[in-house]
Amino acid sequence: YERGPFACFEIVDPALGNRADEAHWSTLQFSPDGKEIMIGTVMGSVYMVDSFDGFVKKQISLYEPATSKTSLEVSYSPDGKYIVSGRPDRTVGLWNRESGKRVAELEGHAELPTCVKFNPKYAMIASACRNVAFWIPDADSNNK
Repeated sequence: YERGPFACFEIVDPALGNRADEAHWSTLQFSPDGKEIMIGTVMGSVYMVDSFDGFVKKQISLYEPATSKTSLEVSYSPDGKYIVSGRPDRTVGLWNRESGKRVAELEGHAELPTCVKFNPKYAMIASACRNVAFWIPDADSNNK
């Protein structure tokens, strides 16, 4: 690490034509295959960025920006097909990573769920505000 970073790049939102870092980064995570980095912002957007050249491959709006601009964690599913995030309305949202469409909304938190993670081995999501909730998909659900 003493040689410094092997690459640095400015993230540009191709849709807006402006510097995406003005949205204030709040979280980042490598995709399960390592080819992409998901960068979450306090403005309710996530950017899927190529891990090697910084090209913005996709931008997904998860929710309208909250007035408090709270940092909400985003997380990839173990297969990389879905992303999960807390939402300002105290729900947990699940999005299809490819289409950007929300496929599930999980209700049950008394406060803003700022922490979310997929279980890397089992079909389970954990989310937390002042309490921790565990979510297991319903086999009879239409949300796949």
